[in-house]
Formats: sequence, structure tokens, C-alpha cells
Amino acid sequence: MNGELTTYVKSQVLAIRRGGWPVFLRKLNNRLMRVCCVPLLVVVLPVIIIARALRPLVVIRFGRLSVDRIGHMAWDIELYLYERETMDNGIKTVDFFYYELPVANKQLLKMRLRALKVSRFVYPLWRCNKLLPGGELHNFRISFNDSKYYEARNMLVKSNVHIKFTPEEAAFGNKCLREIGITESREYICFHARESSFLNKVFPGADFKYHDYRDAVIENFLSAAEEMTNRGYFAIRLGKYVENPILTNNSKVIDYSTELRTDFLDIFLLAKCRFLIGTNTGVTDVADIFRKPVVKTNVTQFYAEIQLCGEKDLFLIKKFWLKREHRFLRFREIVGSSLFRLNRTEQVEQAGIELIENTEKEILDITVEMDERLKGTWKSTEEDEELQEQFWSILIESGKFIGPPVSRIGAMFIRQNQYLLE
Repeated sequence: MNGELTTYVKSQVLAIRRGGWPVFLRKLNNRLMRVCCVPLLVVVLPVIIIARALRPLVVIRFGRLSVDRIGHMAWDIELYLYERETMDNGIKTVDFFYYELPVANKQLLKMRLRALKVSRFVYPLWRCNKLLPGGELHNFRISFNDSKYYEARNMLVKSNVHIKFTPEEAAFGNKCLREIGITESREYICFHARESSFLNKVFPGADFKYHDYRDAVIENFLSAAEEMTNRGYFAIRLGKYVENPILTNNSKVIDYSTELRTDFLDIFLLAKCRFLIGTNTGVTDVADIFRKPVVKTNVTQFYAEIQLCGEKDLFLIKKFWLKREHRFLRFREIVGSSLFRLNRTEQVEQAGIELIENTEKEILDITVEMDERLKGTWKSTEEDEELQEQFWSILIESGKFIGPPVSRIGAMFIRQNQYLLE
């Protein structure tokens, strides 16, 4: 027992040393909330009793918001708001939430709180309700998992945006854009690549290497960014706690993540961009909830990333190199194996696979395709349509993908890699 306590104390000290004051204050805040909750249980007990007594008329529920990851604040809450708006199961519910630090993005949380009933005092209500038998109906968690992916994909097509800026926020955002040279008449695209540095900074001491298979190199996005500036756009690199600045002499390619980044602009830039070039991260999720087209590169999670692509989205897949046979896995092999549900780096290692990132040229090609599709100038050939049909038939015939498809794999990518369809 003493050994476990010593290990725990050491891990807490190490986390605080690495993260500094923000980590210390977060831990102190969360600890105080739990300690103060004990005497509060006596105070909130009557509230719980009243809530249960009202159950024939209304179900009052208590739950926790996940705010430490921007993707959960984006997709989880968006799906909840959609379901609350459209689903009618005959039961009237009123939901109250609490959240714990850290907050991944304060601006996004601020905007989400406008649509939710949130208070720190909900925690003792939630905890007291859990302690008392028969409280299952009153415990609530906003969850987003693969059982809801198909519903969520269609949601973006048939529902309104559930998140908006106030007039004051919009004016401030436009002012910030003007200060970096982007007037309201100029368009810009955003680009972003997942790096491990964010989680390592926010959660020091935790081991998130199991997510590393999703990483990508930002340099492979630069040709696409340069080409977009040739087409009249600005190109803005996004990211919080990135590893390295980008190297460019192009004044229209802005390394916002190392020079100008704020929580507010993270959200505003994604809400107002022409489209995003990105990877599987929370940044992409924020673009989704604002219904922005996404060029999703370096896809590895067939069951999740492809399923969630919308009708305006395009995507590229990392190639799966089978090391022992010195060849790439075909799509059928991936879909027919456990790699279809890839969600940990260990799976890649155990399967003897090396994931090959999308090249600079592949990302450039699909970005040009996105721009031309949005402008209405893209010309698909008969071969393009046949290749798309072949790709989707592999997923649908496997029984693991709920169709019909609404998005497209990059045209040039599939033209040049037709052997993957065999």
C-alpha cells in the first residue's frame, strides 16, 4: 500500500513539474471539488428525492461533459444537441451537466455552454444520485461511439449548425483577420497535421503513444498550402503546442500555431475558412460541426474516419505496408482483418505493418480536387466513377460499412493505386 501511495505521489509531482502552474491548479481545483462534495451530499439529498418524485412528469438527469479534448466538445455535444432537437421518444427530459479541468479550448466551451445547463454544483447531485439505488434513469452521459457514426454523418447534411458566434465575437474575429492581412473579401484555407506534442503537453506523465499511428508530418502539407495561395487564398497552419514551425518564404502561408494562436481564433478560423486540410484530430471535428468541407488525409481508422466523412469531404488513406511480404495490403485485406477497427499503435506493430503517410504530391492533388469541386470546375471521368464504385463496394460488401456512401476517396490517389482495389 505504501509503495502504491509513493508511486502515486511521484507521478503527481512529475506531472506538476512538467506542466507547471496550469497542471497544479487543475489538480487542486478537481481535488477541492471532490472534497467539498462530501458535506454537500447531505445538502443535495432533498434535491435528488424531489427529482425522482417528478419522474412521472419529467426525467431530470445529471451528467459530465468531456471538455479536456476539443473533439469531444465538438462532436459529442453536437450529436447530443441534434438528438435533443429531432428525437422524440415520448419522454420529457431536462439535463444538467458539470465539467472538470482542464478545458481544451475555452472559446468552444463558452459557446457550448450557451446551449446547455451547466454548473459545478451538478457534480454533488450526480454523485449523490449514483450512490443511491434506483438512480440509473437520472445518470446521463453524452457519448459518441461507432454505434452512432452513421447517424452522425447524416446529421451534418440534414441539420442546422448548433453553434454560433455573438455579433461582438464575429466583429472581433473579423478584426483579428484584418490584422493578419485577411480582409472579409479574401478567402483562406486551413491546414493541420496531428502531432503527439499536444497530449504530451496537456497531460504530462501520461502515455499516449497508443495514438501515434494517427500522426503526420506537417511538411507534407506545404505544397498544397503553396498551391492554394497561387489560387488566391491565404493558407493558415493550425495546431496547439506544435513541435516545429513551418519553413516558408510565402507571406500568404501563415504559421498561426506558432505566432498568433489563441483559443478564440482556433474556433473562429475554422468556422470561417473555405475548407480544411487535416488529419484525424479534434481540429477536424470542429470544422465538421461548422459544416466546413474537409480534406481528410492519412486515414487509418476505416470504421470511424471514412464513416464520418460528409458529402463535401474528400479523403486519403495511409498505405498499410506488410513488412514480412514487402507489399501493401489491399483494401479487401484491411477491411477483412482486425485492422479495419484500428485504434491503437500496438495493433500496427503486432500485425507487422508499417503505416505510410500520404506524400506531399498526394495531398496537393486532393487539395486541388477539393478546390475545383467547390468551384464547380472539377471534371470526373468515367474511369473515376468506376474506381469510386469499386472502392465503396469493398466496404459495403464486407458488411462493416453502413451505406450508401456520401463522400469520395481522392481521385488521383485511387487512379494511381488501382492495385489496392484487387
